[in-house]
Amino acid sequence: MDVGAVPCRGTLNWERRQGTLPFLVAAPAPLAAVAAGSCVAAAALSLYSMAGSLALGALAFDVPVEVDSVALFLLATLVMIVSMSLLGLLLCAAFVLYRQAGMFTNMLEYPVWMVCGLLVPASTLAPGFNAIGTLLTPRWALDALRGAATGGSTWPELAACCGLGLPTGSVVCCSSGSRNTAPG
Repeated sequence: MDVGAVPCRGTLNWERRQGTLPFLVAAPAPLAAVAAGSCVAAAALSLYSMAGSLALGALAFDVPVEVDSVALFLLATLVMIVSMSLLGLLLCAAFVLYRQAGMFTNMLEYPVWMVCGLLVPASTLAPGFNAIGTLLTPRWALDALRGAATGGSTWPELAACCGLGLPTGSVVCCSSGSRNTAPG
């Protein structure tokens, strides 16, 4: 599940192609606030996709979908969405500044998923790649979701996800308030 970064980039690139990005950047509202709306919409779409995939697996393929703690699973999902959306908002700065940033992020998308353990188990990665994955919020969010679903530990993973997402959120909040505007 890709919440935040790629949908946010796609929205900003679409705004650029439509010719409305300069107006969004020059608007009195911070660009982070405008981009946050797209990230929330992308998160809602991702939740819909996740629920649809679980329902399809359960109904069409008789895959048992059992969640040990529904409340912890929902909390882990919420923490995952917030932390990954904050990371996406932080990366939006590069998407706005550099026209070809979309190609660069397309190149990095699958390696990031790989080191976070979304494509292969993180335990099978080399120690260096495993260390890189531990610095990214998707790794901890995925571990928290697994823990909530299987009855394993969830709180340490949620704390790590929040701990890594907090600096990202503070950078996004601080940078959204600093805007160079002409007096007048």
